[in-house]
Amino acid sequence: MTLSPSGSTCSRRTPCCSRPRSPPTSPRSTASRPSARSTACARTAPSSPTARSPGRSTSPARSASRTCSSVSCRSSGARCRAAPRTASSPPGGAADVPPAPRPRRDRGHAGAGRLRQLRPHRDRRRDDGLRRHVPRDRHARVRLHHRRGRAATDRRARPDRAGHRAGPRPHPLATSEWYGEQPDAVWPWAQDELGDATPTVLPTTDGLAFERIAALRPDLILATNAGLARADYDKLRRIAPTVAQPRGGTRFLSPWDVQTELIAAALGRARQGRELVASIERDYAAVAREHPEFAGKTITFTQNGFYQGQLYAYPEGLNTQPLSLLGFTVNPRLTPLAAERGVQVGVSAERLDVLDADVLVAATERAADVRKLLEVPTFRGLRAVRDRHAVYTDRILAGALYYPTPLSLPYLLERLVPRLERAVAGTAPQRIG
Repeated sequence: MTLSPSGSTCSRRTPCCSRPRSPPTSPRSTASRPSARSTACARTAPSSPTARSPGRSTSPARSASRTCSSVSCRSSGARCRAAPRTASSPPGGAADVPPAPRPRRDRGHAGAGRLRQLRPHRDRRRDDGLRRHVPRDRHARVRLHHRRGRAATDRRARPDRAGHRAGPRPHPLATSEWYGEQPDAVWPWAQDELGDATPTVLPTTDGLAFERIAALRPDLILATNAGLARADYDKLRRIAPTVAQPRGGTRFLSPWDVQTELIAAALGRARQGRELVASIERDYAAVAREHPEFAGKTITFTQNGFYQGQLYAYPEGLNTQPLSLLGFTVNPRLTPLAAERGVQVGVSAERLDVLDADVLVAATERAADVRKLLEVPTFRGLRAVRDRHAVYTDRILAGALYYPTPLSLPYLLERLVPRLERAVAGTAPQRIG
């Protein structure tokens, strides 16, 4: 089951004072995946010691990765993300940032197709801020170390009611919606993976629904992107083992690969999680080689329109990994302007010059959003905008950018790369598309 970030709800156009903000859109929370700052609950069903890991389309690793951005209960499927906290405007003081948009769940895109079968991948030794103890005994308990402490799961009873109804995968019990108003709080790239499961969408406007979560009797709660406060974490772990945001990472929006591996380990499929991450990174590296013109180009990623007089942008490392994997260099002028690590940067209309770069990507949702941006003289005067180096997204593409996951990342390759090609060439239209 997955819950929304930090348990408190951020509604569109309603500022969230203590956690990441989202663009002026209606955020929702998902409760079945760890991908959208949501919490998910799942029950465990005993599985035989010799059970094989399911194939690509049904592999728990995939479902685990799907939940990369939310709080979820052993379900690797739901997620609810809260946008980065408050950010400061360049010359001015700090300002509240609208709750960052987060798709209800990071399940899969209907038109994106399923991920390819994973190939064996060697264990990469790197400092990812995640400590895990995986015993040699495949039936032993797995202990995970995250920002709020430790969680232990029993390998002999893999989560059955965590996020899925089919096969040995976890069944999604619940999720929280944060943004996008998608069916069952699941975005298009994950619909196929959801199958016939109908997880409960938990409300988060008044905080986490602890009683309802407890009533679901989950086996595991995944909250890797929920920004859980200590008090909320303590309540959740009394209900079921709870995996909070990665240790050493930011409260919200930790790197998608770190969340994926943490969730996969919680589901007893650490190797599959590493293979999934490696497979996606290989795909992005291949596309980057096909587009040498991307290499070294600076890029700025902003939210949809102004919020309380400021336009919010993402500094390097905050939801910008897909752009970096393609070879772009995230606008270096943004990092020093962030009020703290892991938050967006709010820029007033008078200081939009700091957003200028070789390419600009605005997470717009409707044609009216583009028109409003172009009505602002300082935005219209940016070189990237004036010389047609700007990309304007639709709502679905914006959702994939806001919260990259193993299911939304392939969708980005399919839909975003052609737009980036035109932007780099200076032939991008000043409209969505």
